[in-house]
Amino acid sequence: MERKYQVFISSTYEDLKTERQAAISCLLDMNCIPVGMEQFPASSLSQWEYIKKMIDMSDYYLLIVAGKYGSIDPEENISYTEKEYRYAIHKKMPILAFLHKNIDSLPAIKVGATDEERERVKNFHNTVKEAGRLVNFYSNEDELKYKIAMAMPKIINDAPMPGWVRADQAEKAIATAGDTDGIRDLQRQLEKIQNTILEKVEQTQMKWEPISKEEVDAMFSSEKKELKIPILSDEAKCLLTEAAKDAVGQILVINSLEGVDIQTNNKIMNTDKIGKSATIWKKAVSELQNNQLIMAVGNKNEIFQLTRLGYEVSEKI
Repeated sequence: MERKYQVFISSTYEDLKTERQAAISCLLDMNCIPVGMEQFPASSLSQWEYIKKMIDMSDYYLLIVAGKYGSIDPEENISYTEKEYRYAIHKKMPILAFLHKNIDSLPAIKVGATDEERERVKNFHNTVKEAGRLVNFYSNEDELKYKIAMAMPKIINDAPMPGWVRADQAEKAIATAGDTDGIRDLQRQLEKIQNTILEKVEQTQMKWEPISKEEVDAMFSSEKKELKIPILSDEAKCLLTEAAKDAVGQILVINSLEGVDIQTNNKIMNTDKIGKSATIWKKAVSELQNNQLIMAVGNKNEIFQLTRLGYEVSEKI
């Protein structure tokens, strides 16, 4: 059954709108279900009770922290973002944390307005870094999107969670498991086949005949098809080889207002975001896709995954 994983996105809001949108877009491309304050409806529950409910229903917790501390919960005198983080730890959820690399480089509107707030942001950063959990650092929304795309498959593999399945798929699985009449029918068919085989064995007189070494070799040697290496440009070969070294075998095509970045294995392959370099490397992606060496994840053609054939060809070029 196909599973989708729900991911709770925790961060301050006004200063991280574009980063949150980048995270949501990336998670949707990876067939996950992003949940955050953007989806909060009017409810009879208190704000915190509703947040807890959404975290409880999620499989993974994704934290983004930059230069703002956020609105304060009057009961505990900490920000709601930090309160959500502590609750996720209490629930022993798998956590992904993304911290801004250099708060000092942020514009004044995106950092704490007072010395006290800036100190609390610094302390929160240190708390997250010292917690012993997976922490990544980013400098802009494009890099954040790339880091999320790299980290999600790893945490899903390292810390598998139940996820969500379509109701009709679940009902079908339950119905199949509970079909005792069908199971008994299969058992009767199997018993009939076994009896037939036994009868044939009893009726057959085994005859042993000498067999040559060549016949033995032919019986146990498996025919291997020769791997056909497609004709690829130098850029496509380079991109394929580099992607094979990537921890999760992914290539990212990140579009922004400045142009495009082709990234894999923590490297940007094109020297310029626009013009000839960008065009050449985009063509390299198309070459790999057309030769079934990579396949698109999602429907935006931004995340590509190496196929088995892709890994095999990368070892030969």
